[in-house]
Amino acid sequence: MVQPIRVGVFNWSDFCKEGDYYPEDMPVEWRLSYFSNDFETACIDFSCCDSDPSRLLDWVDDLPETFELSLKLTRESQLETLVDCCTQLSFRLHYLLVSDDMPTLIEKDASMQQALSDCSVAQQIMPASTLWTPDQSNQVSPVARLPGRADLRQYRAWIEQWLAVQPSETLELPLTLWLEGTDATYSTVMELRTLVELMGH
Repeated sequence: MVQPIRVGVFNWSDFCKEGDYYPEDMPVEWRLSYFSNDFETACIDFSCCDSDPSRLLDWVDDLPETFELSLKLTRESQLETLVDCCTQLSFRLHYLLVSDDMPTLIEKDASMQQALSDCSVAQQIMPASTLWTPDQSNQVSPVARLPGRADLRQYRAWIEQWLAVQPSETLELPLTLWLEGTDATYSTVMELRTLVELMGH
């Protein structure tokens, strides 16, 4: 069975900041919900919420349950902030991307594991460095992160390289494809999604 590939952006808060994707008069807190009407997945760098963690709660309000939302944490202190924030979060997170040392810290802290489980964080906690990228083309991962700007021929080649190195058990999982949100445009993400569908996913 060919698994569908969900297409969206990494660093969502930087996506189309100066572009014409969002309606001009749309409040910032409605943007993720608007984005979820067109795309299936996004990853937010939690650093953009450091000064105001409640921003995340505003963004996830009204998201459809089918939307795949993930977070990236870069500092250990963000774990505690996330737990505090997520006690109010009714939306379930998909991936929690962390720095290389964080999985070990979480594994050693039973109370942290329980807190993350209790506050709607999925069990899929992985180092951000383990995502498949063109620079790590032999990486086994159900998630690929591609540059925000490339032509469709290059995107197709990268997707084929990503899928080719995955073992069958990985290919049986739902797959996620993110474009770098800092550089990606609305039209590029739409074209990529169409390409993925034409490739049979």
